[in-house]
Amino acid sequence: MAKAKRQPSWIFILGVVLAIIWGFFSWFVMLPYNIPQWFLIVVGLIMGIVNVTKAEVKSFLIAGTVLIITAYLSSQVLLDLFFPYMLESLIALFAPAVIVVALRESWRLAESK
Repeated sequence: MAKAKRQPSWIFILGVVLAIIWGFFSWFVMLPYNIPQWFLIVVGLIMGIVNVTKAEVKSFLIAGTVLIITAYLSSQVLLDLFFPYMLESLIALFAPAVIVVALRESWRLAESK
């Protein structure tokens, strides 16, 4: 049982580390930005499907929404540094996860009524 609980946390950690590394790396090397973004989107989908339990839904949705809004607004202000690239990568990671969890919770609420 402990191994099954650790795997989703590794997916979360891997996604955040990859988002930060790719955001920092893309500032130095102007490579096509969409390929790693698609990879982060897939990792975010997996993170939303596997990582969030029913007890964590409300906290994850609040924290994820705040992170997405704050990252977007911060990326608009910090235009010259590598931070906008990191923040956009975090948005690419967390937006799909938040959408999946919100849809799953909406489906669960619709079934219970």
